[in-house]
Amino acid sequence: MKIIITGGGIAGLATYLHLAKHLPQPPAPSPPHSIIVYESHRPKTPTSPDDQNQVTPSFETLSASTAIVGGGLGIAPNGMRVLAHLDAELRDAVAAQGFPCESFVFMAARNGWTLGVQGTSDAGGFEGVEGRAEVCVSSSRHGLWACLKEKVPEGVVRYGRVVEAERRGEKVVVRLDGGEEDECDLLVGADGVKSKVRETLFADEFAPVYT
Repeated sequence: MKIIITGGGIAGLATYLHLAKHLPQPPAPSPPHSIIVYESHRPKTPTSPDDQNQVTPSFETLSASTAIVGGGLGIAPNGMRVLAHLDAELRDAVAAQGFPCESFVFMAARNGWTLGVQGTSDAGGFEGVEGRAEVCVSSSRHGLWACLKEKVPEGVVRYGRVVEAERRGEKVVVRLDGGEEDECDLLVGADGVKSKVRETLFADEFAPVYT
């Protein structure tokens, strides 16, 4: 079975790692499943001799712009367990690049009084089969994404913007902005709130409704 995932962000890469871990591997089935991730934004690489001498922006520089990196996030204990289930080294890498947030402190804006403290640990009967309690880990989106990307083999992510998807019999075909087409048995749309997969396959059928 051939699988295409549109979107190489946090959701797309995590989906790839989950499928790669749980789908049957050779010798069964034969041939094995293939998984491709299409991502529209190519990482910046030197393209000219002058660029070769440029210093790659540091993580701190990238973090200064939320337009580039996005806001921060908190990975709750259940999220850390999902990462550990995917790969124990992945969980440890995410924890190492972020920092633990063991509790949330709620304070009054006017006088600074502490209104309450909410712990984030899942200790006390929810530690899971491994018996290790987790706490919320604060991370930048880029930091979490980079840890996921490190676990994805070279060549899985291909760069091109998916602009359309359509059914052709039992297959699904995606069309890239350069006109190329690729066919698959299963298409996973992880291409965000402006998903072309959702728009072209389902139109308004899955449009969000706010009440």
